[in-house]
Amino acid sequence: MPFGNGDADARAKHCGYSPCRSADFAKSSAIPNARATDQCVRNIEGGPFALLTQAKSAYASEYPIWRIMWGHAQYEPNVSRRALPKDRAGSRLAPGRMTIAIAANTPGGSSPNAIAPADALKRLMEGNARYAANTPNERDFSSGRAARVRGQSPIAAILSCADSRVAPELAFDQGPGDLFIVRVAGNIVNPDLLASLEYGIEFLKVPLIMVLGHTGCGAVDAAIKVLKTGVVLPGHLPGLIAAIKPAVIIAQKRQSGNLLDNAVAENVRRQVARLKNSPPIVQKLYATKKIDIVGGVYDLATGKIAIV
Repeated sequence: MPFGNGDADARAKHCGYSPCRSADFAKSSAIPNARATDQCVRNIEGGPFALLTQAKSAYASEYPIWRIMWGHAQYEPNVSRRALPKDRAGSRLAPGRMTIAIAANTPGGSSPNAIAPADALKRLMEGNARYAANTPNERDFSSGRAARVRGQSPIAAILSCADSRVAPELAFDQGPGDLFIVRVAGNIVNPDLLASLEYGIEFLKVPLIMVLGHTGCGAVDAAIKVLKTGVVLPGHLPGLIAAIKPAVIIAQKRQSGNLLDNAVAENVRRQVARLKNSPPIVQKLYATKKIDIVGGVYDLATGKIAIV
């Protein structure tokens, strides 16, 4: 629907609310439907910032929050993604949807992942409960793409097995940008993966690391077969299996339970212990309680994750 360059009132009415006079804005009396308004603003002739440009021009001095809500590099190069408000699901709002947040958000410089490790773990486990119950949060994956270009603020780093049946974002019911994931068969710690985790906690300020194993792990099962039968594996697999063997040896000493299940859990615990003692970055941040490191096992049959 075309509008003239000066027809701000028509633009506003087309979006489903009255012109944004100072009194209306202060009372937050006419906040439009988020999805409808986002689409409307995108369709307005002149681009997604056409309506916001006029509003900003009129009210920036009276309402400084506009500077944060605008958050577009072309106009506000010093405003970072971390200053952008979130929706109820915790996703960053794209610049085209900033008007939706004015009533509920105030300026602030804290990162969305500036939370306690225990709170990050709580969010993960609550998400897993939703996933296991087949009641995940509904998400609009396109709405946050523009904001995610600016950076990332994941709430947890996941060291996961590479098994195709394990998808951490789905298992924890988290969206793009919420998890910093590194994967390798057998979810073992090696120098490259350790460096990736160091990056996550040092530069992205991730508060939690979880080592995530799973039932029926093929890498752990291969380590059991190597120890029991002496089978020789091809290629680089022996080096991978060597890192898992100690967990199998400990699990063999247990009198109860299934060897594979016990070895999977023991392997997770050993990798957690290794991370806690990995200098210089992980060890220091864990010792000073800046981060926490936990282990979990994903049950392929139920989708549930148990902390071990």
